[in-house]
Amino acid sequence: MGGLLKNITFLMILALCMSSCGSNRSTSARSYKLSTTQKKSALIDQAKAYIGTPYLWGGANQQGMDCSGLIYQSFKAIAVEVPRTTEGLMQQGRKISLRKIKPGDFVFFKTLKSKAKATHVGIVTLNNINETYFIHSGTSTGVTISKLQDRYWKKHFVFARRLL
Repeated sequence: MGGLLKNITFLMILALCMSSCGSNRSTSARSYKLSTTQKKSALIDQAKAYIGTPYLWGGANQQGMDCSGLIYQSFKAIAVEVPRTTEGLMQQGRKISLRKIKPGDFVFFKTLKSKAKATHVGIVTLNNINETYFIHSGTSTGVTISKLQDRYWKKHFVFARRLL
C-alpha cells in the first residue's frame, strides 16, 4: 500500500509540474537557475526538437516555421526574449568573428538579392576545428542542420553574433 501511495504522489507531482510548463513564471524560474552553458545546451535541444518541421514564411510552430521563428521559439523555451525577425536579431548581442563562434551563436546569411544586410539566420549547434554546423529553417529543407563550410553557406555567410 505504501508503494502505491508513493506512485500516486509521484504522478500527482509530475502532473502539476507538466501543467505549469506553459507558464512564463515556471520557465523563467527554470532558466534563471541554469548556467550559460546549460542555457546554450537547452537552446540547441529545443531547436533540434523542430527538425523536420516544414518551412512556412511567418510560421513559428510545428505546422511550419521560418528561420527567425525557429530562433524566437527556441529562445522563448529558455525564457530569453529575442526579436521575431531576422532584422531584429541582427541587433542582438555582440558581433563576433567566424573564428570565435561557439554553439548557441547566431549565424547570418544574405540569401536574397535585397538591400538587407542579412536575410537568413541560424543557431550554431557544433563547432570543431574544420566543421561548423548550424540549425535553421530553409525554404526548401524546412528545419534542418547544415554545415557552414558547404559551398552555398560559405558563399552567403555575412556575420555572427553572440547573445548568450
